[in-house]
Amino acid sequence: MPHFPALPGCLIPMLLLLLTLLAADEPGLYFGSPGGTVTLADPAVAEGATPLTVEFRFKTLEKLKNSYKAVSRWDAQAKDADRGSFFVELGASGKIAFGLLSADGKPKTVTARAAWKDGVWVHVAAVWDGTEARILVDGKKSVGENLEGFGKLAASKLPLVIGHSPDP
Repeated sequence: MPHFPALPGCLIPMLLLLLTLLAADEPGLYFGSPGGTVTLADPAVAEGATPLTVEFRFKTLEKLKNSYKAVSRWDAQAKDADRGSFFVELGASGKIAFGLLSADGKPKTVTARAAWKDGVWVHVAAVWDGTEARILVDGKKSVGENLEGFGKLAASKLPLVIGHSPDP
């Protein structure tokens, strides 16, 4: 398995988790039994944090019916100014998306070109280096987009959420 080295000064140098989506309508973490999310208050996204690497492995057992944020510090529905700073989403189309929010409120999402296959473990690395957002799938660059002028990531005090919990 390829190894993705942490970028110097990363907000989250390496986030490695085993995320299993157990059923198409009920995703969850698997630690001997299914269910839930892991929520961490820290590490906080500091003002102008760059770079960022989010890395994990997952396996779907069947096609997803909906898209799910696998790892996020994001709340598009937030009533205050803090909407978060990033997410990595597993799409119903079988494609992985990496979303970023700039300090001045500009959102940007890049989506992997290739879809993953159900029933096999997939290794994902979503990387923001300050100028390029890219997604690597099983060690191969699936998408990379130059975001020169995007600016710094939004500062956020939202918790880091691993896994998906349905909206109330």
